[in-house]
Amino acid sequence: MLPQLENIATSTANENGYEMCGVHLHTHLVPMTIQVQIRHQQGEDVALDDCALFSKPMEEALYTSQLFNEPSVLEIRNTAL
Repeated sequence: MLPQLENIATSTANENGYEMCGVHLHTHLVPMTIQVQIRHQQGEDVALDDCALFSKPMEEALYTSQLFNEPSVLEIRNTAL
């Protein structure tokens, strides 16, 4: 499941001008939490607004993939956190 999630996060980030730096899947939490770390493709850190902007396309990509069939929380983070 993690490799598929990484592929989805990488392609979605690239399509939106970001680079995916890490994915963490916390299945022990209820609901499950998906954390995606991003930065700008130029290497700059992202701001809170960038995280908010990226959350919608990432959410849509996850929904379309049907990778998860249970409730989850999506967290978009910068690499500094």
